[in-house]
Amino acid sequence: MNSVSSSTAPSVQEPPGGTGNPQSQVFGREVGSSASSNIAVKGPEFLSLNTLPPSIRNRIVGTHCASPQLYDYVHRISLNADQSAELVDGGGQCIISMARGQWSLSKSLDPQKYTLHITNPEDDRKRRGYSSTYRSFNVDFIIDTGEWTNVVQSPGKRRPDSPIPTLTCFSRLIFDHDPLKLLYNDDQSRPVSLYDLLEKDGEFLARERVFYAMSDAVEGSRPPSLLADQ
Repeated sequence: MNSVSSSTAPSVQEPPGGTGNPQSQVFGREVGSSASSNIAVKGPEFLSLNTLPPSIRNRIVGTHCASPQLYDYVHRISLNADQSAELVDGGGQCIISMARGQWSLSKSLDPQKYTLHITNPEDDRKRRGYSSTYRSFNVDFIIDTGEWTNVVQSPGKRRPDSPIPTLTCFSRLIFDHDPLKLLYNDDQSRPVSLYDLLEKDGEFLARERVFYAMSDAVEGSRPPSLLADQ
């Protein structure tokens, strides 16, 4: 990862219901349309979005990407306010998974975590002849806040004297397991991308479980001299 800076501010790992600390709400932002008041709750174990504190809801609802600074890699989950979900996985200019389904939320057995439920995922490319079979799954996650700035990769060569593009994110979801791999029954049934073939080290695999919120991500730039100092 081409990280150029990382905040030393402590992370916030909020338990269900939030901490009540105003500082922990600074990174929240309304994403898309407001959650409908008539969203169906599937059972008493599921949480209605309306009952969540805004500081929690606004960090969960929206689009989240793993390693968003990579230009030819996509590992993305969109959790929409109407509780529809989109999951996209690919790398090396090849999309290997594109699923649409529904999502819901429940409390985890671990009080520091939530459980994300993805149900009825179907291949969004069926109209073009694809026939991938996906499965419903559950996965636990924490909400982590801080400040993470990374160099944005781009194809081609950069002029030595040109500014270095950066992307700064302030919130992320850290899953116990990579949710995009849980779409498949086993590793053998999941197609592979170029990144699967070339980036097999543990550090890269760990990053695939960390999804940064794009709702309040900030694009920026740094002088080229700062890169040499890292």
